[in-house]
Order: sequence, then C-alpha cells, then structure tokens
Amino acid sequence: MAGKNPLRVLVVGDSIAAGCGVTARDEMLPARIAHHASLLTGRGATWRAIGKNGHRTDEFIRDFLDEATVHPADIIYVSLGANDAMNIRNRRVAARNLVAICRALREANPEALIAVASLPAFFRFTRLPEPLRSTLYRISQGIERTARAALMREDRITMNRPPIPYPENFFARDSFHPGPAGYDLWGKIVVEQFVARGELQPRSR
Repeated sequence: MAGKNPLRVLVVGDSIAAGCGVTARDEMLPARIAHHASLLTGRGATWRAIGKNGHRTDEFIRDFLDEATVHPADIIYVSLGANDAMNIRNRRVAARNLVAICRALREANPEALIAVASLPAFFRFTRLPEPLRSTLYRISQGIERTARAALMREDRITMNRPPIPYPENFFARDSFHPGPAGYDLWGKIVVEQFVARGELQPRSR
C-alpha cells in the first residue's frame, strides 16, 4: 500500500502465513493486516510472509526462525500452535516454543508490535468428525492457556482474544482454512486489537 512512512508487516507461522485457502497474494492474511493498518493509520504498508503449511512450532524454529529474525518489522503476527494440537504435542513444549519464537522476534525488533494468534475453535470445524474436533479443541485450549499465561510475562507480546464465531463465509472451499472474506476479517480484527491496546494509533480525523 502506497503512503508515507510505511509500516512493515511480518506474518510468520504455518498455513495461515502461507496463505492456504486463497489464490491471490493480496487475499493473504499479511496483505489484509497491511491493508487495514494502512487504512487506519493513513500510512503506507509493506508485508512479508514466512512459514509453511503444516508446520509445528518446533519445525518453524528449525526451518524459519533465523530467516524471520533477519527482516525488520513494525508489526509482527505469529500464527503457530494449531499443528502442535493436531499432532497431539505436549502443551508445555508447544508453549515454550512459542515463547522462544516471540523472544527471538522481539530481540530482533525491539520496537515492533507483536501478537500471537489464538488457536482455532476446532469444535466449529464442521469438516472434522466428532469426537475428533472436540478432542482437538480440548488439546488446543490446553496449549493456548499455557502459552497465554507465559506470554503475559514477556515484553509487550500478547495473544489475541479467542476467535469470534466464524461467519458463514469465513472458510475456503476446504472448510478448514480461511477464504478471502475470512482473512480480511481476521486482518481487520488483528489491527483493531492493536488499536484497542493503544499500540497502534489511528490517524487524526
């Protein structure tokens, strides 16, 4: 997005960072965060995505963390943990990995706004049969509670509020990943939560 003093948006993680569910780059979550941040602040915005579909927190550390910490950013969004839940990983290990990722990103970008995505509300994923979706939701909530408590002790790193009920057009055709409308809503919510915490200032009217 064109404009003065552009905000640099970085989204790291799993399929959400990779843009699964959409086909156009400007429909991806980092592009939507950049779009809504630009609209709200009146500044320009650029964006970058680093991650891979299906990656767990430990895999991201192994494959992408060094790359993620090289790029300067003003807004950093972390989407990880869902695949830890789907692979039934230990909640304390997953939470510890999330904290390590966020600490590395904070060290590389001392002034950046950093937020972590809450984990999916798996019980609303109608593509998944029961009792699988309820089991995944229970596991994901264990990871989220542990991670949220740990992140509260970190330097200006927050975990987003749990997701609102997904609107009818939220999901892509696979009924699992967000589609264009889902990513746009998600990006808007991310920016609004930065504003609500007083971390991102809207332009003067």
